[in-house]
Amino acid sequence: MDLAALAALNVALYASALMAAGLALHVGLGVVEKPAASGALRMAAIAGAIALVVASVRFAALLQKVGGADAFAWAWRVHGNALLALAVGAAILLAAARARVLALPGAALIAASFALTGHTQALDTPDLAPLATAAHVTLAAFWFAAPLSLWPRESIADDVVSARLQRFSAIAILAVPVLFALGVWLALRLGGGLEALMSSDYGRVLLAKLGAAGAALSLGAVNRRIGVSSLRSGRTTLKRLLVGEAVAFFVALALVAWATTATGPPET
Repeated sequence: MDLAALAALNVALYASALMAAGLALHVGLGVVEKPAASGALRMAAIAGAIALVVASVRFAALLQKVGGADAFAWAWRVHGNALLALAVGAAILLAAARARVLALPGAALIAASFALTGHTQALDTPDLAPLATAAHVTLAAFWFAAPLSLWPRESIADDVVSARLQRFSAIAILAVPVLFALGVWLALRLGGGLEALMSSDYGRVLLAKLGAAGAALSLGAVNRRIGVSSLRSGRTTLKRLLVGEAVAFFVALALVAWATTATGPPET
């Protein structure tokens, strides 16, 4: 499998896993109201299942690349725990459609799967980096699912959309600074410091990712500020902002996928 195909698999994995965890977080934290919770959790379970299938295909591609079945033991040591966490998280989200209390544990396991493999695990002394990764992914998932949860569909009354916006904003105002701080810290930790980060291809991709994520978060801030007033005058503005937010996040995901596929942390 060539680099472009592997990067595409990573984008699909990241997007589906973030959507699964994000929708579950929105239910568990009350952004999505109880009457709509079961539907949101069913979508989360479907997204989690897609993430598991994509992760399994990626694992099979890795096996083929490094030597087939003979390399299974090595590949499983590297990726097995992440696959298991993703599988259990997806199963919990499926059960959460009937027991909403399981929404947050399911989201946590899916986010944790990203901390159980990848570049933070390859550090000589990972220390708190895997835990920071899990927290970063959790907060990113919460924001990533926003365009879907907050989309002002015709079947949803204005007061319901407004309530979702207000609840989301109350959490986001605390979560966004932490999300950004963790992203910067992880970039510096993986990149080997500011100078090494700026002088390597890997670091420059991560910096571009931070820029794209910043654009998405800025659009999100505008969404929350004008969301209620735009609902009163029409839903077009809110829809346009949500589309822009989703595009910016997908650009950030594509950059992360490229960084984790075609480049690697500089040697320090």
